[in-house]
Parts: sequence; C-alpha cells; structure tokens
Amino acid sequence: PSQSGRHRVRRKKTKPPGAKPERAVSERRPRIPRDEALRGLVLLHTGDGKGKTTAALWMLLRAAGHGLRAAALQFIKAKDRVYGEHNACAILGIRIEPLGDGFTWLSKNLAADRAYARECWFRCLAALRDETIDILLLDEITYPINYRWLSEKEVVAAIRKRPKRMHVILTGRDASK
Repeated sequence: PSQSGRHRVRRKKTKPPGAKPERAVSERRPRIPRDEALRGLVLLHTGDGKGKTTAALWMLLRAAGHGLRAAALQFIKAKDRVYGEHNACAILGIRIEPLGDGFTWLSKNLAADRAYARECWFRCLAALRDETIDILLLDEITYPINYRWLSEKEVVAAIRKRPKRMHVILTGRDASK
C-alpha cells in the first residue's frame, strides 16, 4: 500500500481519538519506583528569559499523573491573586501556595517583602520535612537569596535534610554556582 494506506492500516489498530483510558488517572499505580533506597533529585531551573516556572510546573503535572504527591510554594506570586497555574493545580490535586506580594523589584515596601520571604521560607522548611510530599517546587527562591533575605547556606542545609526520596525543584534567575 501507499504511504497513506500504511498509515490507515496502522491507525485502525490504535484506539480512536478521544478514547478513554482503561483506568482513571487516580486509579493507576505509579510507574515511578517508590523504593526507599532511591534518593530524590534536586533540580535548578535558572537563567534569563521565560520558561523556568513553566518547566517546573510541567514536572509537577507529570509527577501527579504518576501518582506522586506534589506541592509548590511561590515566593513572588501575590497571596491575594489567583493565577492560571493555581486553577490547573487545583484540578490536578497539586497543592500550590502563593506566599509573596507580587513583583518584588517594583515594591515600595521592601521590609514587607522581606517579611513575606521569611514567612514563605518557614512554610518551605515545614514542606521540606513533610514525608507525604514526593516532589516540591520552591518557585522563585533565588530572588530572596540574591536580595540576602534568605541565607543560601540555610537553604542548602534544609534541602540536604529533606526526606531521602523527596525531589526538590528550585526556580529563579541568577542562581549562584
């Protein structure tokens, strides 16, 4: 058969578009091994331009799809606003908490921003100790570190003390080497 004919033959063997999966996502067993001997990864998305948070959120989405428990804490996003990713995470059962006051570099009250960053960090410390979280996103954490509102050594030490199998994703510009 021609190229298009071979495609039609293959197409008949696959499920039709829009076919429902055999089991609901919530009923699937996770494909990622949960062996206690496995060590969680620490991933850093940094650099100029866009896409750091989007890439990290996509990782949370995939993890949740595999049955892992995912959470995100956002240092910059304002507590009193709802963003698109918040709606999507709510649908997927991913806990996401905005703990900031908006774009810090535009702020007229840096003392309040410093307090928000410390408050967010205390929430991060609790999350980093939470054995029920499999993958944790600390979104835009590099900003309070770069502004010296958080100690980089304190952040690294807390990440090292996390539960052995917890994955941690950090995002933000200008991360140190």
